[in-house]
Amino acid sequence: ADISGSKYLQGNTLLCHDDELSGRRIAYILYLVPEDWSEEDGGTLDLFKVDPDGQPIAIEESIVPVWNSLIFFEVTPYSYHQVSEVLSGKERLSIGGWFYGNPIERPSKYIEPKLERTLVESITYPEPLSSWINPKYLSPETEDSILQHFGKNGSVELLDFLEENRYTELLESLTEQSWFLIGPANRRHYRTLGRFKKVTDNYGSGIVEDFCRFLRSYEFSEFLQRLLSIVPHESFVEVRNFSGGCYTLVHDNQDQHSEEGLDVVYHLMDEPLSEEQGGFHLYTDGDEELIRIIPVSNSLSIVLRDEGCMRFVKYITQEYTGNYYDFAMVTWEDSESKLVHNDEGEEAEETDQNEKEEVVGEEGGTEQGGDEDNVGSDDRSD
Repeated sequence: ADISGSKYLQGNTLLCHDDELSGRRIAYILYLVPEDWSEEDGGTLDLFKVDPDGQPIAIEESIVPVWNSLIFFEVTPYSYHQVSEVLSGKERLSIGGWFYGNPIERPSKYIEPKLERTLVESITYPEPLSSWINPKYLSPETEDSILQHFGKNGSVELLDFLEENRYTELLESLTEQSWFLIGPANRRHYRTLGRFKKVTDNYGSGIVEDFCRFLRSYEFSEFLQRLLSIVPHESFVEVRNFSGGCYTLVHDNQDQHSEEGLDVVYHLMDEPLSEEQGGFHLYTDGDEELIRIIPVSNSLSIVLRDEGCMRFVKYITQEYTGNYYDFAMVTWEDSESKLVHNDEGEEAEETDQNEKEEVVGEEGGTEQGGDEDNVGSDDRSD
């Protein structure tokens, strides 16, 4: 057996996990919360039911902490649980741990269906780029400046990206879309217009669908090529809606961790979202933070993601009362035309031909600090 103490303060939470590790068989928690602790204070122990694939789909039971009460539950491949956000200024104190025994056999690991990709040359857009994009990003001087910055840092953020009228119309239309909640909770929790879509399906309605088509078009791909000297070959777009309690974990889009990709994300919100409230996009190699994108309304963020790089959207606290939307697009280069960037923004094309290979530097990427508490890998029972 082992034992440890936990203290949760206002805004703290522990997201969905199963505790199964190294022979853990029984989890226990002794609550030492104030005697007047109630459901309104949050901090409930939420137990999930699972679907036929063994994935957590909904909260089945919520246990409100009570002073000097002891909780036990069996640790299994399906014992998914979480600690909901503490909503008051009270301290949620507990002592907990596990009793160990012979490990039980785990079922085969569930693998989600892969997301369907679109060939960029298969979609054309009839209107000019200036019908959407702020003209300042279409001048040769600005494009060259962005190219140099991206080549050095491996990421770039473009503020006031869309023309103002388009941005306003798009934000208003997002409030009228038919959203639905998507999980499972051990990977993601937000609303979407559709994740596992066929490329021929609609991605919303009205201007939202029109903007999705624009992002997936050959013309926008050419624009990215000029900005980044990267040639998008395939793409995937999802329209997402985050509010208080929403998040993604590093297990989201897990199939993409083994390959390079270019994340192109357009951000909108009807209420400013502070870094303290969450919602930022964090990139990690599993040991340290690489890049942190703090979303700003009407901005486009672009990140070149190396093989092995993982990303997630930080849990948004219930303090945030607005809606944060994004158009999250991933693009991939053709394997025969990948580019390698050096610190001065130069690039060299990799080729399988028997020509001399000229590589001018290592792949772009930035390193800035760490935030391991938010990757969903915390293995505490409570």
